Amino acid sequence: MKKQSIQELMPEQTASLKLAYWNAPHDADFEQETISLAYNVSLSWLQAKRSNGGGPAFRKVGRKIYYTKKDVISFFAGEVVNSTSEYSKVA
Repeated sequence: MKKQSIQELMPEQTASLKLAYWNAPHDADFEQETISLAYNVSLSWLQAKRSNGGGPAFRKVGRKIYYTKKDVISFFAGEVVNSTSEYSKVA
C-alpha cells in the first residue's frame, strides 16, 4: 500500500500525527513527515538541511529518515532570534 503524502492527509490525520508527536517521550523517533507537520516546515527544507547541514540531527535506516524528538526540540530551541539581522548567525 502506497504511503499518503502530507498534502493528501485529512485534517484529522494531521492533527493526530501532531498530537502523537507532542505527547511522545523525548527519546521517540519520528519520520520526516511528522516533523514537518509538528514544526510547520516543508519536507524540502528538512531535505536541504540534511544535505547542506545546519538542521536537526537525524538517523538514516535503509532508505528511511528518522528524527529523535529531543534532537528536534533542541535544534528548534536554538533557532530563537530577536531580529532578522541575527538570523544569518543561526542559519
